[in-house]
Amino acid sequence: MKVKATDIVNANVTVQASVTPIEKAPEVGTIQTYDLTSNIFYPEDHENFSVEGGQYYNNHGFDFAAGGSFTVAVTGKAQVVLTLCQYGSGTTVSVTDNSGAIITNELPAKAETDGGTAVVNYEGSDGQLKFTFATQAYLHKVTVYNVSDFIAKDQQSGYYIVPAGDGASLILALNAAAAEENAKIFLPNGTYDFGEATLTNISGTNVSLVGQSMENVVIKNTPPVESEGLGKADLFNNTSTGLYLQDLTLQNALDYYGAGSAGRAATLHDQGTQTINKNVRHLSYQDTYYSHKVGGLYYFEGGEMHGTVDYLCGNGRAYFEGMKIVNEKRSSATISANSELYVFNNCVVENNADKYTLGRAWSDNPVCVYLNTTLLDPDKLESTRWNLSGINCDYSVAGEYGTKNAAGEDITPASNKITFKKANTELETILTAEQAGTYTMEYVLGDWAATAKQQAKQLEVSEAYYADGNLNWKAVDGAIAYLVEKNGEFVAITTDATLAVTIDAEKDALTVRAANSRGGFGPAVQASFTGTGIHAISAAQERGEQVVYNLAGQRVNKTSKGLYIVNGQKVVVK
Repeated sequence: MKVKATDIVNANVTVQASVTPIEKAPEVGTIQTYDLTSNIFYPEDHENFSVEGGQYYNNHGFDFAAGGSFTVAVTGKAQVVLTLCQYGSGTTVSVTDNSGAIITNELPAKAETDGGTAVVNYEGSDGQLKFTFATQAYLHKVTVYNVSDFIAKDQQSGYYIVPAGDGASLILALNAAAAEENAKIFLPNGTYDFGEATLTNISGTNVSLVGQSMENVVIKNTPPVESEGLGKADLFNNTSTGLYLQDLTLQNALDYYGAGSAGRAATLHDQGTQTINKNVRHLSYQDTYYSHKVGGLYYFEGGEMHGTVDYLCGNGRAYFEGMKIVNEKRSSATISANSELYVFNNCVVENNADKYTLGRAWSDNPVCVYLNTTLLDPDKLESTRWNLSGINCDYSVAGEYGTKNAAGEDITPASNKITFKKANTELETILTAEQAGTYTMEYVLGDWAATAKQQAKQLEVSEAYYADGNLNWKAVDGAIAYLVEKNGEFVAITTDATLAVTIDAEKDALTVRAANSRGGFGPAVQASFTGTGIHAISAAQERGEQVVYNLAGQRVNKTSKGLYIVNGQKVVVK
């Protein structure tokens, strides 16, 4: 109950003061979410949202009378999404801007199925939009995406190229990708901040979300502490088949250490299958990655996973190859909590906790195996090596083989017989070579293993050069596109093997990266400044001739004062 200054209290009552931060005017790249189904949502707590002729009803949201309205602040380009109710007598909503000009008067006010949406794109000046209901209607939610531009597929490259750091445009790209197969989204270096938004959905088939670099592409949200929980605070909720993630960081920045006894905040709540993470860093604490589909298939190659409690958790069949696993600060950390089959191969465990265990059982007779693991802080691993207190059951198999220290020395115990406590199950957790050999990628992922390995494979350009104002390179078999960078900054994605680029050859470095079948870009290859002279130089040198280029990449016959490329080397002529 909300207590107003005019209320009369005739009995003992507990009153708590609630202070909300003052909302800044919306900025490009931000998302504003107003959940009208929440019984603690009050328009008066918001500077960017106001209501006339509407009030909280129940889980159907706000009840707007005929002629009732809400006003929401937006930037000069914004998409506003209304989450509608299937009940009530709603017909249409009219939308007007600051000047009273009508943007549309035919926006639907009622959904055929509960939770359906109505969308309006606005382009004008920063200000406010007013939404007025023609008849009584219920409204669940209002979401505003403030964008630098409305996202569209680049027809030359085939990618949705998101403006750097524009979180709102990223969500619009994901929405667009859900409607097509094999959609590819590219993120230049930047931080894509979703604010308090949670459960951003990824759906569709074979969606690729590719960043420019793992370290410098960060997708994050910061849910309020009270929203913690699986299925509540998650950054992404994946329901797609064939999701491909590469070269980016997912961060759930919920205040874990201020959350109290629990701070469950997933970066990826994965209800899909055939998901690939290639060079992806997951940053959170409790339940960081959650595989949530019985029989689901999940492949991780490279990248990092950070957390404290059960931070690799769930069901399905997951294979983790060459990951860096990081225990964050806590009195005791537990890496995994799985229900079906998790296998870790060639992973490195870095530890910041006082002590830690490899995992604990969740349900359904789980199997969890660590093969060829490097422990950077082996002394902090509990003597039992595993958490004996399972969540609902004991392990069917808890296995370890070929464990090493940082120096590469084998530190696997000869034996580790322990008794798990839920059903007093005694297990020998040290595997023989024969037992360890069972848990191959093919065993874990079945027929899909070969596809996953092939799709994660990186392609590399073998030769690139700059001449006559153009960057040129040798086409790569199987490459679907190429990424060009100048001094590490994104320039373009193209399907050609040449690109016109303006540079300062004295200062600038150009690199080219080839895209694999899923759109992920391989290692960068730096271009030389010898132009077509790569071959001409060797032939000319055999004849004792000299090959000279100016800094524009143009071949010249004689030199005046300045810097030149002579036989492939930079030479100053004074």
